Amino acid sequence: MKSSPSFMVLLCLFMLVLGVASGLRAEDRFSADDRRIMQYLESLSADDLGKKGRGVRLSDNAVALEGHTLLHRLPVPSHSAHIYVLREGTVAMGLPVAYAWVEPGGISFPIPDLPAGERGEAAYMQKEAYTYADVVPGIGLVQISCPTERWIKSLQSPADAAKWGLESMATIEAPEGSSKVRDEKGEVIATIKAGEKFLAVKPFPESTHWEVWLPDGNTGMVHSSHVRLLPEESLMKMNFTPCIAVWKKTAAQREAEYRAAGMQPGPGDYYPTLLLASTGDAAALSRVFAGQFEDAAAADYQRSAWRVLHLAGDARMSEMLKTHPPENPDLGAMLSEEWTTTPISDGKKYLERHFPLTYAALFAR
Repeated sequence: MKSSPSFMVLLCLFMLVLGVASGLRAEDRFSADDRRIMQYLESLSADDLGKKGRGVRLSDNAVALEGHTLLHRLPVPSHSAHIYVLREGTVAMGLPVAYAWVEPGGISFPIPDLPAGERGEAAYMQKEAYTYADVVPGIGLVQISCPTERWIKSLQSPADAAKWGLESMATIEAPEGSSKVRDEKGEVIATIKAGEKFLAVKPFPESTHWEVWLPDGNTGMVHSSHVRLLPEESLMKMNFTPCIAVWKKTAAQREAEYRAAGMQPGPGDYYPTLLLASTGDAAALSRVFAGQFEDAAAADYQRSAWRVLHLAGDARMSEMLKTHPPENPDLGAMLSEEWTTTPISDGKKYLERHFPLTYAALFAR
C-alpha cells in the first residue's frame, strides 16, 4: 500500500516537531544551578589561570568552586563542547576535577575511565552518578572525577600538550643566588639556594610558575625564570611527611563530628588507620591497600595510599605484601597509574628505582 503525498508531508512535519521538542527537552536538562556554574566558568579568562577563584553562589545560597584553582580552559569548537579543569585544595594535597558540557546539537566526547583501584563514580551530574560513557549534548553540566593528564592532553593540540605536565629534576638559576617558594596565597614558605635540587612540574601550558616539590616535603611555586631543568638526572624520592599533620587534623575533625552526632569513633576508622599504616604497621597497611573503608574520601583514596607507601617505606611495604597481602587485584596497576602517583608520571619506573623490594613483590614473575 502506497502512502499519499499528504500523509508523507504530515509525517515529515511530525518528525520535525518531534526533533525540535527533543532538542528543547535536552536543553532543558541544564538546571538553574548548572547555568550559574557554566556562566561563572565562561567568565574566567586566561588571566585567571593558576589563580584561586571566588566561586559562584547557587540557588540554596551555597558557594560552589570557591577557592578552586583554574588549571585548564579547554573549548572544543568542533564539538560545541566546553571543559574546565580546576584544582580543589593545595598543590601538595589537592585534586583536579573537570566540569564539562556540550551544547544541544553538538557532538559527544568520552569521559575518562576511573583509574585502577579508584573509588566512587567516573562522573556526576547534579550530585547524582552520571552513567553515560560520554558527555552527551544538552544533557547538563557533568562533573568528571578523575581528569587524568593523559585525557586532558588528548583534548589539546600537540603543541600545547607538550608544554606542561612532565616532571623533571631542577635547580635554581637566579641572579640573587636563591629563590623564594610561595604557596597558593603568595606567602613565602621556603627558600631554595643555588645548587639545591628539587622536582619541578609545569601545571599548565601558560603557567609562569613551576610547581616545586622539595626534598624536605615542602611544596609550592617558583617563577619559571628562576628554574633550570635537569632532565638527565634521575627523579628524587618524594617526601610526604607533611601529610601526617593534615591527616591528624582531619582525624580530629572527624572524631568531633562523630561525637557531635552521638556516634563513637573507632581506631579502625580511615584516618587513624592511615596514620598507623604510615608507621609501617602491617595490618593497617594491608587495610589501606585493600580499600576496606566506608568513611574514606572517594576521590583522594588512592593518592593517600601512594603517600602511605612513602611514609611506611619499602621494607615495611614489601613485608606486608608477604605476610598480610591485601585483597586488591588492582594494586600493581594502581601504583603505576599516573593519577595515583602524581607528580610522578611513570610510577612503575619510579617504584623500581626507589622501592625495589615492593616493585619485585608486585611485578617480578
